[in-house]
Amino acid sequence: MYAEPNKRELKALTKNASKDDLNKIVEKVLSRKNMSVSQKIDRLLLFDHTLHGELDRDHTVKDKKIIMARSRIIYRGIKKIDKKLGDSFLLHQDDE
Repeated sequence: MYAEPNKRELKALTKNASKDDLNKIVEKVLSRKNMSVSQKIDRLLLFDHTLHGELDRDHTVKDKKIIMARSRIIYRGIKKIDKKLGDSFLLHQDDE
């Protein structure tokens, strides 16, 4: 499997990071020529998992909304390489 996110990626995966930082790491994964589509999706889902791993019962509704907005950025990245899967993630996120 893949290594954990590096320091730069982890910094972009915090709720205090700018959306631009997250967009940059998503675009970096999408532009990788040496990764297959499934590897790129796996990497992006690892980022999403890392984001949601920060949530716990003590987080506010505002914090959860920030994390959900960050997830949407990741899901839109997935949609660029697999439209059906990306649409599915976005649709199911809206159900919550």
